[in-house]
Amino acid sequence: MRSRLFAPGRRLVAEVVSVYLDRAVLAFGDGVRIEVAARAPLREGERVILRVERARNGAVVLRLAGDEAGLDRLV
Repeated sequence: MRSRLFAPGRRLVAEVVSVYLDRAVLAFGDGVRIEVAARAPLREGERVILRVERARNGAVVLRLAGDEAGLDRLV
C-alpha cells in the first residue's frame, strides 16, 4: 500500500466502486483500490471525503469527514 497516500492527517477523495452488505470498495487516484468496512450507508458511484487517522494499535483508519449529521459527500 502506498504509505504516503494514507499518511495520518490527510484528507482524501475516493469513489465508491461497489457496496455489498457492510463492505465497500473505494477507488483513489493512481489505480489504488481498497476494501473497507462501511459503517455508514454508501452508494456506488458517489464520491466521499475521508480523513486518515491512526488507531491506538497503529492501524490506519479511514473516517468519513464531517460531523455525523452531515458526512462529506461530493455530487
